[in-house]
Amino acid sequence: MEIFRFLLFVFLTFFYLSYNSNSQKCKDFLIFDGSEQVVEYDIDTTGNWWILTRPYSDEFRLILPNSTTATFKEIKNLTFSPDGSRWAFFGRNNSGWNLVTSDTTIPLFCENVVDIGFSPNSEGFFYAYKNGMQTTVNFNHKQATLINYEGKIFLNFDGTLIAFVLTKGRSKTLVVPSRFESENFDEIIPLGFWADDEFIYAGRRGNLWQIFKNQKAITEDLLGIIDMKINWNGTN
Repeated sequence: MEIFRFLLFVFLTFFYLSYNSNSQKCKDFLIFDGSEQVVEYDIDTTGNWWILTRPYSDEFRLILPNSTTATFKEIKNLTFSPDGSRWAFFGRNNSGWNLVTSDTTIPLFCENVVDIGFSPNSEGFFYAYKNGMQTTVNFNHKQATLINYEGKIFLNFDGTLIAFVLTKGRSKTLVVPSRFESENFDEIIPLGFWADDEFIYAGRRGNLWQIFKNQKAITEDLLGIIDMKINWNGTN
């Protein structure tokens, strides 16, 4: 326990000094008293610190800025919004899995949990869970049911649209629910939503690739894709 206290002191002192380097004044502050066993701790890329503790032999708790959660048998997918103002994770208790956010806790009634993600503007988010072969994605007060989905779920800038890749036999298709479904390809590399809410992705048929914006091809045939990036500002 003493070594955990020492490491936490060093870790959090570094955090405080790093984010207050322009200040002429320094002061000590206590965020955790070491009363529970520390399992893991870190600082997120948004600058938020978190500590995972084990207050009981089979239960875990998260300590976050301005918040200490209930205990859970298992904790997964702690995710912060890009601006660092919101967070969410999955917590399993005796009743099953729950979505736990900075605002509320929602029972999920599912066999397993899949993923959580925030939109680039931090205002929208999705959470996905699974029952059998069926994956359910909740976003923007809407729900999508997926079968044979693979890879990542993408959100547009304000979190009102999602996109994902589905497998149909040996073919793959890119889907934005209520917007469009691409043609079938042998392989798809999804990139993300552009500023106009159209989705950019690469599709391969045989040995040739093309890059698409929704249904429209925006390149000639290519022999391969080395790298792709998207500009959220909508410029080239």
